[in-house]
Amino acid sequence: MRIAYVGLSTPLFYDYHFSASKSPADVSSSPNPILDSPFGMMLLFDEIWFLCRSLCPENMRNLSYVRFMDEQGLLPDIKDIEFPNLYESIKDDELLLAKYNAFHDVFKMYEESLKSVGYIWGRWPDNHSHSLKLGSVKKSANSVNINNILFDIEVVKMLGKNKVELITNSFSQRWLQTESNPFLQSHVAELLVINNIPNYLSTKGPYHPCIEEARENTYLKDFRKWIVEQKLIFDQKDLIDMKRAVESAIQESQDNIFLKYLDKKTMYKSIGKTLAGTVMDAFVPGVSTITTIAEEISSYFDKGSTRWQGFIVSMRKIKKA
Repeated sequence: MRIAYVGLSTPLFYDYHFSASKSPADVSSSPNPILDSPFGMMLLFDEIWFLCRSLCPENMRNLSYVRFMDEQGLLPDIKDIEFPNLYESIKDDELLLAKYNAFHDVFKMYEESLKSVGYIWGRWPDNHSHSLKLGSVKKSANSVNINNILFDIEVVKMLGKNKVELITNSFSQRWLQTESNPFLQSHVAELLVINNIPNYLSTKGPYHPCIEEARENTYLKDFRKWIVEQKLIFDQKDLIDMKRAVESAIQESQDNIFLKYLDKKTMYKSIGKTLAGTVMDAFVPGVSTITTIAEEISSYFDKGSTRWQGFIVSMRKIKKA
């Protein structure tokens, strides 16, 4: 079974204008989360595990394949997951500080990002939630908070990284997946890119019942099983064949299902990237000043023979600041 994990760093925005119903984790407000590639998750994963209901869009909350970890006994012991203040740790390192500032430059493309996920109503949503109560711990979700990415990596590690896959977004991808990333350097065997995944957004969220028929597509079901069962050594032809089959199945679903029910004006496209293969190396330079962060990332990306199936979504045509 292929399982997606949606954590504190995953949702891009929080809509306070059209809020969601109050959930157990909400301490004050209940904004409706906006995900980067929701159809990608619903099509390419068997189940979606949300850290808490507050991170799940309103109209996805009753789906049979959605789980809420804090409500269903799936939440690991997170009370000791803490990281040092990242800015204080790196402010004297010119290279790391430049990278940190570049990550936060996502605010320069905020409006463009909103349009790219189909948000066309109300006030601009924020990139963060208010306080969330997870057991005895209080946290805040935020798509532009590096410590939240590290927190989610640690949660996935505690769950067992072969069991669930971390869902990132277009903002965190700027930090995790760049050639010049000074924190993380990893070499993976293959990158399977699924192009042109259709998506949809309403004021209640991204779900539409027509997705259920598409989820049952034979090729998509085979893909979910195939990617979990793959060995460490990938055959390039197999990857190409699977990529074509999945893209064809998605296109078929769009032509025969989505376009019958969804207004084209409410649809947008995204890209799904599955990193699969052997992680050869992963390390964080400057460990003398940020040892804890180095240890957490290095323990997530085990050196050697462990496979990382990280599902990363990317909005189409987002310009770099």
